[in-house]
Amino acid sequence: MKKTVLIKFVLALMLPFLFTNCIKEEDPPQPDFSAAQSTSSSAITISYTDLSTNSPDEWFWTFEGGTPSSSTEQDPTVTYSNSGVFDVTLVATNDGGDKEIIKSDFINVGEFNNPTWTPIEITVNSNDKIIPVDGSVLFANIDNASMSYY
Repeated sequence: MKKTVLIKFVLALMLPFLFTNCIKEEDPPQPDFSAAQSTSSSAITISYTDLSTNSPDEWFWTFEGGTPSSSTEQDPTVTYSNSGVFDVTLVATNDGGDKEIIKSDFINVGEFNNPTWTPIEITVNSNDKIIPVDGSVLFANIDNASMSYY
């Protein structure tokens, strides 16, 4: 009888250690993303794609200068209506925790004005647009704070 009680006692002490050592904790996500531009004359539309690893199940994006200014979608679309150089932040979360990535100066929106009496054709990064008389157009660079044009 004493042996049975002793065996049960030892098993009761050991079983939790056996099972907890078999459970692998999940690593937090490693956030990353890419972006692509849609062509527009009055605003810049950027589609973001989540590239995070370790299976995140929640996302929180912040878009400086964008509309919307934040999103919880995995792959959001954002519109930029004003010129400037903007940061983008992504916090990815799973059961292992959360991690943040900030891409500084990730979106560069340039505005080009036409104060002349005739339309002007302008090219930025192989993207051609015509600026109407007394009008303006927006161009965007992704992940590049400088913009060259002709």
